[in-house]
Amino acid sequence: MKKYLLSLFLFGFCFVKIEAQCVFGSFGVLSVLEVNHFPEDYASCDSVVFAMVHIARPVLHTDSLYLLVGVEQDLLMPGCIHLKNLNGFQNLKYVYGDVLLYGMDSLETVEALSSLSYIGGDLSIVSCGELTNLSGLESLTEIGGDVHLFYNEKLEDISALSSVDVVGGDVFIKGNPVLESLEGLEGLQQVNGDLRIVDNASLVNFSGLENLQEVSGRVIVRNNAALHDFSGLENLMGIGSDFIVSGNAALWDFSGLPSLELVQGSVLLSQNATLSAFTGLEHLQIVEGSVRIAGNPSLSSLTGLDSLEEVGRSLYIASNASLENLSGLGALQQMHTLVIRGNEALQSLEGLEAVLPLGVQKVYIKDNPQLAFCDLEWLCTYLSNGGPAEIAGNASACADLSALSGACE
Repeated sequence: MKKYLLSLFLFGFCFVKIEAQCVFGSFGVLSVLEVNHFPEDYASCDSVVFAMVHIARPVLHTDSLYLLVGVEQDLLMPGCIHLKNLNGFQNLKYVYGDVLLYGMDSLETVEALSSLSYIGGDLSIVSCGELTNLSGLESLTEIGGDVHLFYNEKLEDISALSSVDVVGGDVFIKGNPVLESLEGLEGLQQVNGDLRIVDNASLVNFSGLENLQEVSGRVIVRNNAALHDFSGLENLMGIGSDFIVSGNAALWDFSGLPSLELVQGSVLLSQNATLSAFTGLEHLQIVEGSVRIAGNPSLSSLTGLDSLEEVGRSLYIASNASLENLSGLGALQQMHTLVIRGNEALQSLEGLEAVLPLGVQKVYIKDNPQLAFCDLEWLCTYLSNGGPAEIAGNASACADLSALSGACE
């Protein structure tokens, strides 16, 4: 015991002994020598807990860290380009802070993390170019912060995350070019932050998220070149903030979202080159923010929005070159602002007949060169009551405010 206390004094760390488990204060950066001599330095401990572990870049292996069972704050491994595996972490059970694996160019496997069951902060696996799967994380059940999977060039399988049923923050998957599926996220019923799926060139749909019912933050789906539809999100009922879908070159429609009824933010749908309709959104009833449909060149129909009754702010439909009418919005009754602009093929406002004029505050109908039919009953009532409007650059009876007023008489 005297020898043990002397060792503690020499190290100058806070110490607690519970069945030979040693708990130490913040350790800072573990150098190569400190990693290599770890078993000798802590020979009096059956297991070790640190406040923080930061592995230095030149470390060649972590085999000697087998005494480590817990980290009270963060486990950080930035730029450890020589590490091919995480051998030595096989007894690590929890990290109360963040786990960061970043720029580990040689890392081929995380199988050594097989005992890790809890991460209190973020799990970030970023720019690990040789990592093909996450095997080893099967025991992980809870992540208190975000999940970040960024720029992993060979990552094709995340199924090892199948036991995770709680994510306290965002799920952000970006720039993984060979990832085809989200299978492995079946345990998620709710995401308490954002769901962001961005720049994953091979992702075809959302298979793997079948049990997800609610996203408290935003759903952002952007620049996924192979994404066809939203299959896999059949049980998603509500989005707590914005729903943003943009730049998905192969997206045909919204099949896979039959349960979505409420978006508490805005719906922003833009620059989806092959999007032709909104099939799949038949149960969407309320958007508390705006609906913005812009720059979708193949969009020929708004079919799929047939149940949308209320838009809390603006309905903005612009620069959709193939859109001829607004059929599909037949249930829409309430909105604050209407903007119809720059739709080259639009001929009629047919589909907006059910709008209640008392809720409308502004109307802009401009630069739709073939739009000749605008004299909807509610719009005429709105104009006769002096509602503010800008109408210009359209055709015939909708050419400008004077022409429309004449058509309404």
